[in-house]
Amino acid sequence: MRARLQAFSGIRPDVAMIQIVAEGIPGSGMTAWSRESGGPLSSSDIEDNTAYLLSVLGGTERVVSASTFVPGPLPTHAEIEGDPG
Repeated sequence: MRARLQAFSGIRPDVAMIQIVAEGIPGSGMTAWSRESGGPLSSSDIEDNTAYLLSVLGGTERVVSASTFVPGPLPTHAEIEGDPG
């Protein structure tokens, strides 16, 4: 089941994506792409690309927690001498 971004009217993924593409993410491999930040894209280019990506993606995948690993009992070996603790 996919959660549609449109179902959450208070969330504006377009605004966040535009800011990230325009300004980049400091300390990461995501560089700034806006002309104002030294990149090749105009504001219109960034808005157009953002609209396209959001229309293609259409939403986000549901986040499911991973199950907690519970180890089984350790095997005992009678031939080994000593305190197991």
